[in-house]
Amino acid sequence: MQDSTRCYYRGSFYLPGEEVPLRNPCLGTCRCVLGALPAIECQSECQDMDQPGPGCRHLFNPGVCCPHAQNCEQSAPVDPRDKVTCSWGNKTYLEGERMTSDDLSCQACVCTSSFTITGYGCYKMDCGLERYISKLRSGCTPIFYEKKCCPTDWLCPGDPRISTSSTRKLTQNQEASSQPSCRLGDLTIDIGSKVKIRGRQVICRCVTPPDLTCVRYRSRAEAQRHSRLRKDNCPKLSCDPRCTKVLNEATRCSECSCTANTLSCNEMECPENCRYDIDMNTGCPTCTDCV
Repeated sequence: MQDSTRCYYRGSFYLPGEEVPLRNPCLGTCRCVLGALPAIECQSECQDMDQPGPGCRHLFNPGVCCPHAQNCEQSAPVDPRDKVTCSWGNKTYLEGERMTSDDLSCQACVCTSSFTITGYGCYKMDCGLERYISKLRSGCTPIFYEKKCCPTDWLCPGDPRISTSSTRKLTQNQEASSQPSCRLGDLTIDIGSKVKIRGRQVICRCVTPPDLTCVRYRSRAEAQRHSRLRKDNCPKLSCDPRCTKVLNEATRCSECSCTANTLSCNEMECPENCRYDIDMNTGCPTCTDCV
């Protein structure tokens, strides 16, 4: 049930300013806040803790959200045999440090003497997405920062950052079509296509319909790098002579198409100062936004 004046969480409504009892101790105290949409905002107790000083690090206990102490480098050398270390994701951590890896972005661990990646001291991150139920019901899409687990922003229908030149309005015929596509409000995005976002550090692509996949990158250059079609990441392909090699925009790799209804596009390479996009008239890649 949608209500623009109250927050909804697990079957109950909460007025602006009321505390919402989220079942996630790592989120701290949460309250209903009324903005463009009702939202549940949280204040973690960890946010009030001082950052570790030079040469110091926070120490964590397994199963506890906030650090319990700081450990600073000692002037006297320590025998390496007396140190407990953990290796994960090409990094080495000391005992008590919290660890994350891009390979398992939604899992965190605390370095202990019994660290095994999935055993004691490891846990699955809870992003608390239920507190964003108003955004999800309004058709908003989460924006993730590179390989981080939890969203850092949202793209909602009508967002002024959206450039509609790369999308099209949904019509009655398109709504009845079985062709897979993603939707954002009254816009529809073909599978493999992108939504142009002003600012150029966010890429939203239709990969797994009906929802867009949106990622924010640390720089415009990094976003452009991920925006290009990367042939070097694709497996080698050998097609039957009766088939046609086509580009799958969802995977950004070539594949064999053995049907009579094949759209054929010429291979192309865009200059470094341009980015790839899809020509909505031909369905083929094109170079745009050249600077």
